[in-house]
Amino acid sequence: RLCVGQADVHVYRQILVSMDATIAILEMAEADQNKTEMIESLMTIIEYETNWRSDPKVLLEKCKNVKERMEKVILTDGEDRISISNKFVHERFLTENEKWRGSVKVSSAKDEYDKVYETARTLEDAVAEDFWCLTSTCEPTPKIPVVYDQYNNLVVLRDTNTLTGKNKDDYFHSKDRFGKTTKYYTTNRVQDALNSYLEACAAAQRKVANVLIELSEDICQE
Repeated sequence: RLCVGQADVHVYRQILVSMDATIAILEMAEADQNKTEMIESLMTIIEYETNWRSDPKVLLEKCKNVKERMEKVILTDGEDRISISNKFVHERFLTENEKWRGSVKVSSAKDEYDKVYETARTLEDAVAEDFWCLTSTCEPTPKIPVVYDQYNNLVVLRDTNTLTGKNKDDYFHSKDRFGKTTKYYTTNRVQDALNSYLEACAAAQRKVANVLIELSEDICQE
């Protein structure tokens, strides 16, 4: 899977665990000549599994190099949180669209991560003002007005009856993934912000996938 570009982050993490174990054994043997038999057994297993015969010192150096390259890219600790986390935009909507998080370090796809954050904040502002009525000319709604339409991947307004002080002519029924009218509502501002956010998420997902493929190509050339 690795050398055909199909390895996901779980495969890389398993490889890192194997690298740590292999490096530890090789370094221990390097410091203790009495471990020669154990190293010979390890090298026999490696040759059998990879059809590649190597000297322990060469293998140790290769393992360290590969581990270093992987750790520059793969996220091995810490959390990669969703772009925003508050009550305005349905959190499950954000989580579902940012499933690509948690694989690579932000530095590996910084422009794409920044764009997701930027568009998420724009969406948050639009939803807060148009759906929650958080403006000086609108009375905030006491009920939760936002609905996550998961089948169509939309954040929509439940009902225009919750709006006070808003021009209801600005609101229209949202469209499902087949272009049919739903029972929910949206505005041009929210719809545009939502589309920009989804495009940014799609671009980030592609970037993360490409980063993992490039890493596999780099490792397999080692």
